[in-house]
Amino acid sequence: MEVTAKELLVNIFVIPPTARYNTFLAFFMFGFVELCSSILLPVTFPSTWKKLSSDDHLQLNIATVSSAHCVGILYLTYFILQEDSFLEQNVFYQNSENTRALFALSAGYFIWDVIIVFRTSPFDYKFFFHGIVCLTIYWVNQRPFLHYYGFRFLLFELSTPFLNLRKYVALLRGEDHALVKPLSWLFGISFLVVRILWGIPLMYRFQLVAYEELSTLSLGGNADEVARIVIIVWLLVIGILMTILNLVWMWEMIKMSQETQKEKTQ
Repeated sequence: MEVTAKELLVNIFVIPPTARYNTFLAFFMFGFVELCSSILLPVTFPSTWKKLSSDDHLQLNIATVSSAHCVGILYLTYFILQEDSFLEQNVFYQNSENTRALFALSAGYFIWDVIIVFRTSPFDYKFFFHGIVCLTIYWVNQRPFLHYYGFRFLLFELSTPFLNLRKYVALLRGEDHALVKPLSWLFGISFLVVRILWGIPLMYRFQLVAYEELSTLSLGGNADEVARIVIIVWLLVIGILMTILNLVWMWEMIKMSQETQKEKTQ
């Protein structure tokens, strides 16, 4: 059955009922993880917790929830990789129970992520933009489509556990702890590898595949042609903006490292 670009555009935000249910179930699950973190961390580190500010408390809880998301990604990715040849049969439309579960989990996480930005101080526009874009992607892709590439982009989060561990150690044991510097390096290197060296070529291949697939959709008139252009431009703009954001974060890490090194030599 042929699918027109118009049909894809009209229905793009209308995900299946099961996907909506699983997405909001994941959202409430991450909220529960945050609640557990806010209860257990003060009990585990009572003296240190009292010395920290409310913003530090929030950052530690965010690290806990983010780590839970990473664990979910790694767990489901183990099974998805065993289905990779199946997904490769049609990289645009092919999907599986595991990829659908992963996308619902991530969409739920990014709903939580967008909301939590409003509780941080100062408000971080870059993280807010990242959360909105990722939420849009993993909500829409539960139609489902682009699961072959979608789960690969989630592997960008492989750098996040090192950042979270660094945050735990720095806030609970102090910035001068022996593990802070190695964890900073591991985060920077993993970020460079997965988001820049691997991520940019992956984004380029994704854009080519998406353009080729959308170009072959059957068109019934001017409305369909406009719809197809909208989808292509939407995917292209998201890809460019997310790549720029990762490059900006990489540059900020390099600058911060240089400034830290200068302070030590003075």
